[in-house]
Parts: sequence; C-alpha cells; structure tokens
Amino acid sequence: CGMPLPLVDHPRVRGYMPSVVTVVAVAWLLLFAEPVAGARVQEVPTRVAWRRRWRFARGLPRLGDRLPDDLVRLALDFVIWPSQVATSDGGRTVVLWSVGAAEPTWELHAPSKTVSDLKFFPRGDRLVVVGSEGTAAIWSAVSGLPLHVLRGHAPWAEVYEVQMFPCGDRIVTIGADSMAIVWRASSGELLRFLIQHDGLQDRPHRVVRVLPDGDRVITGVSSGGTATIWNATSGLALHLLRQPMGWMRFLDISPDGARLATTSDYPFWVWSTADGEVERTFRPGHGGFLLGVVFAEGGSKVVTCSANWLVVIWDIATGASETMKTLGSVHGVVAMPGGADVLAFTQKQLAIWRVNFDNVVRVLPDDDAYERVAVSAGGEVVAVCGSTVTPEGRPGTVVWNVSSGERMQVMGSSAAPSSRRPCSVAIGAGRSPVGR
Repeated sequence: CGMPLPLVDHPRVRGYMPSVVTVVAVAWLLLFAEPVAGARVQEVPTRVAWRRRWRFARGLPRLGDRLPDDLVRLALDFVIWPSQVATSDGGRTVVLWSVGAAEPTWELHAPSKTVSDLKFFPRGDRLVVVGSEGTAAIWSAVSGLPLHVLRGHAPWAEVYEVQMFPCGDRIVTIGADSMAIVWRASSGELLRFLIQHDGLQDRPHRVVRVLPDGDRVITGVSSGGTATIWNATSGLALHLLRQPMGWMRFLDISPDGARLATTSDYPFWVWSTADGEVERTFRPGHGGFLLGVVFAEGGSKVVTCSANWLVVIWDIATGASETMKTLGSVHGVVAMPGGADVLAFTQKQLAIWRVNFDNVVRVLPDDDAYERVAVSAGGEVVAVCGSTVTPEGRPGTVVWNVSSGERMQVMGSSAAPSSRRPCSVAIGAGRSPVGR
C-alpha cells in the first residue's frame, strides 16, 4: 500500500529525528533488545517481524537479553494498539478519547449540524466524519485540527456513510442525493462520481462497502432491492445485482471479496462478485425480520440475526443451518477479526459466539440497549453506544475488554439526552498503553 511505518510517523519520533544519536538508539532497541518483566518479544508481532527481517538480511547476531525497565517501556510505547475511540451522539460534536483516560483528548465540531457516520484511517492518525448538508471532513486525531472539508454532495443531502479503501489512500461516501463519491484522502480531492442508471437515479444509496482488492466498490439501494459493483478508478458499473423480492436491508462482503450477501425482510442471497450471479438463496423458516448478516469462517458461512431473538449460522456449500438463541431481542451481528467468532448485540448482552463449535466464548452483560458497535482491528476492544447514560445524565459509550470481559470505561457525550440522534462510534489504532 505504500504506507510508512507507524514508528517513523509518530509525533514523538518526528521531534527526535534531527538527533542521529537518538535514531541509532531506538533502532538498536527495536532490532536487538529483549523485553523484561515477563514481556517476551513473541507477544509483539510487529517488532518480531521487523527484527527477523533485519537479522536475516544482515546476518547480525542476537545481542543482549535484558534491558532496564524504562528502555523497555520506550520500545513498547511504539507498538500499535487500539487506543483511541471516537464517539458522536448524532449532533455536530465528535469526542475523541484515549482508552482508559478519564477525560477526552479532543472535541471536534463538524461543519455539518449532525453526524451520521465516522471512521478512523487504518493508522489511526486521522478521522473522517460525515453528516448533514452534504459535507464530510477529515480531522487529525493527533492535533484535533481539521485537515480537509470534502464538498461534492448536494448541500441539502445527508451523507449517510463513509468507508475506507484498504490502503487508506482513498475514501468513498454515499448520500441522499443518490451519489457515491470517491475521494483522495491525502488532499480531499474529488476523484470520481459513481452515478446510478437503469431507473435508479432518484433512489439514494443506503450502504457502501469496499472490496479487499481496493479496485471495486459495492453500493446498495434499499428501496430498489439492488446492489451495484463499481470500478472505483473508472467509475463504471461492472454488475447490477437485483434481488428477486423485497427491499435490500443489509449487505456484507466475504473476507476474500469473492462473495456478497444481501438480505430482505426474510430471504437472503449469496452472490458472486466476479459475475454478479446468485450462488445460493436462503429462506429462513424461523420467522422474524432479518436484522443483520455477516460472513464468517473465511467466507464459507453466513451468520444472520432476526427479531425473534435468534442467531443462525448458515453453511453456504450445503445450505445447512445451526440456530442459537440469545437472551434478548437481537439488534445486530458483527464479525470478529479472524472470522472464527461473531458478536451479537441485544438489549441484555453482548455475546461472542464461536462459529465452529456453536458455543458462547464471552458474554458482556449489560442493561443498556445498543445501537452501534465498533470492534478494534485485532478484536481486543469493543466499543458500544446506545441507551447508556453517564452519571452526569449525558449519552455515553461503553468500552469493553474482550479477553477479560471487563468494562474498561464509560465515555460521556457533550449533548443532552433529549437532543440525541442515532449515535456513532469508531476505534482507531495508536501507541500501546504499556507503562502509561
């Protein structure tokens, strides 16, 4: 992707770059030093991978087994970890928090009156926020300052959603003006309009996804029951997928980008992204509206959730299904990183299910109703927003540690509960909190 190493771009390191001695010292730590106090290098994959590459290329021996604790903390301080959470209660204010902090890092005021969606860039150094009045904005998560305001949607139109390309070099937005727009992330330049045809010009996109190859974009029109696969570079429509019945409610892409799943109220379909043809049609017989669909197990299975408290695992090859009952009305389902687990969120709990063995891995109990869920890239942290209220009476976001099942913190909003709209939440990478 041509992305620089997070270490080199870290603001603390940029301040030390003129010092040759400091650069040499940090390089020695990363290449040869072993951590102490029980922290083995095998626990830090990024450092291990780079050290192995250097030793193989240069044939250098392993030097030194122990270092003082303060030097180990300095080295571990540059390990990427999910350390930032951005929350919005639907108003124009976005609050940026560090995981574990008692006070917010920044409050960002969007150029629009409301916020519909927000996403961190892959490196966690920037944040894109979209909302009403046809606007989107890119912010620095380091300084809290606006970098670019993206204007291309109609001024009256709400921008519904934003998605990142895998390398973080481009973003795509969809809005109520029936347009999808591809932007250059570094400059905010408008690169391409994705314009509907075939009688769909007046029907807005409601969902957008970027395929893993970074060359194609999929948009969905709920009222038309259609999805379009686009070439993101040329802006040409490659395939038009029409559901046989119903509105398009939800859409998901398999991890390898070879398959696409779309749902109506009851049936759902699995499509091939190569030719836009239906591979299999599933007709759930358990009743209840479908409220979510995700791929699992590398794209060989599909997980759906419905309004009758059920989560169902479907095998695409055989069509067989396994049903799991939850403890409350399911609001949605999210695939955990790796594809082996899925997270279902209800009014009573967050439940992580192991797809292979049909059992619960972790239950995060709560009495709040959740609307949006964000999972960190490595699956270590889950952030949820919904009906949670802080002791001050403000809308809140809860952060959970997945491995321990503990509530890490509750992040408050700046708006009054009576004025809130549907919330948004995102998790970004940053420095490891080790030693903090």
